[in-house]
Order: sequence, then structure tokens, then C-alpha cells
Amino acid sequence: MNILSRNFILLFAVIALGLITNAFAALEKNAYEKYSMKNNVTNKTTVILKYADNLTKACEQESLKRGNGGFKGKPMEACSFYDSSSCMIIVPTMTNNDMLGHELHHCLSGNFH
Repeated sequence: MNILSRNFILLFAVIALGLITNAFAALEKNAYEKYSMKNNVTNKTTVILKYADNLTKACEQESLKRGNGGFKGKPMEACSFYDSSSCMIIVPTMTNNDMLGHELHHCLSGNFH
């Protein structure tokens, strides 16, 4: 295989990866898209809110502590961990309503995306 063929294959792979990534990002609900509250796994939970300067590290540590295997160094914007009676939300020290609301949605609806 010559260098031109290898470069073409590499370029094709990068473009395909970009298209796939954008397709998954498009599946994420926007802040104003409505969803049914009838699909909740619970309507009552205790919320434990934590915040961290190094959010990725805090989410990784909590995931590993719970035996979930961690996030493998994937950069995180926020995270939540829930069970039948409580939900821990970890957000950055400086957060916004979208991050907090998104994680609260996990507390009520489980893994919705």
C-alpha cells in the first residue's frame, strides 16, 4: 500500500469518526426539549450534591469507589450515581442550571441517554 492510499484511508477514518460523533451528539436532548415524567424510575429520592474543582477526577473516584469501573479518563462535565433511595450529583464548583438539571434528570429517570 503506498503512502497516498494510507493517507486517504486515514482521512476517511477521521471524517467517518467525526460524522459518528456528531450523530451521537445530535441524539442528546436540548435544554428545552420536553420529555415524559411518566418514564421516571422514581419520583422520590434523596439528593446528595457535591462539587469539585477537578470534576473528571471526582467522578472517576466515585465511580471506582462504587465498583462501576470508572470513566477511563473521559473528560466529564458532571456525573450522577443513583440507586433506589438516593442520588449523588457531582458538578463543577462553577456550574449552571443545564448541568444540574441534566444530572437530576438521571436521578429520576435513570440512564435516559
